[in-house]
Amino acid sequence: MALFGRRRTVSSDVVEPNRITETLEKFGSDATDAIRSASRYDDTEEWVVHQARKSFVAGAGAGAVPGAYWVLGPVDVIYLVRTMMTTAWGVGVIRGCSIDAATDLALILAVWSGHVDPADVRMQLARESIVEFRDSQHGVSRQFLKKVSTKVAAKIGAKVAGKVVGHHIPVVGPIACGGVNAYFVRSIADVAEHYYAEKEAFSTY
Repeated sequence: MALFGRRRTVSSDVVEPNRITETLEKFGSDATDAIRSASRYDDTEEWVVHQARKSFVAGAGAGAVPGAYWVLGPVDVIYLVRTMMTTAWGVGVIRGCSIDAATDLALILAVWSGHVDPADVRMQLARESIVEFRDSQHGVSRQFLKKVSTKVAAKIGAKVAGKVVGHHIPVVGPIACGGVNAYFVRSIADVAEHYYAEKEAFSTY
């Protein structure tokens, strides 16, 4: 399908790595809302269910209008990424961990996207001052964020392709769109659980 002579693709039109990088740079160093919201919960599962429901509703809404996901999709994806960010930090809050918003988020997304092996989390925590990862003036380096954002966009894009096709189907389409969002929120929560467990273990050394 072409638009103004350019072939439209899910990766370029709906899931843009640059927009994800901008979102991480703009919101990825402030976990204030996540800390406040997650502090009301005693159990990570309840927190994750709450966040997954929110993302489901947003995804279902974006997929409810046949043919409109090309317009609503980018907004849905950024909302999803921000919900994933909040969910991940919230897991750490409920576990009683200290939250270093930028570092935690960058490494959680790096593991979730496949940029960092889950078994290497402690090594990454020990090496977080390396040039690739951290900019001494601006926190997590843009270079690292761009690499992670590209991987995040690819992973989300693979599922969003199904949203673009499926949202044309009444009733089933919105449910499928919402389900994809909820799946991503739960999957980032699983990675956050692993990350914060490793962070706790690392801090005891």
